[in-house]
Amino acid sequence: MQKTWRESILACLLHDISVEGFLRTDHGFWGAQLVRPYVDEEVAWAIQKHQALRFFADDSVGYDYPLFTGNGSV
Repeated sequence: MQKTWRESILACLLHDISVEGFLRTDHGFWGAQLVRPYVDEEVAWAIQKHQALRFFADDSVGYDYPLFTGNGSV
């Protein structure tokens, strides 16, 4: 498995590592701080930014913004 895929998989597995201890909107920041000494910087960055990037549309892979109805359902 290529290094970039391993890093992506690791970031996916660890992205909510601090949710149990920090039920806050900035849990990505704290999760990144927990793992930064042990992982590549790309993994820590992905964990820190996962909330901001989760709805980032990417037409090249067919991922569009979710449609919101305004009543709380998608």
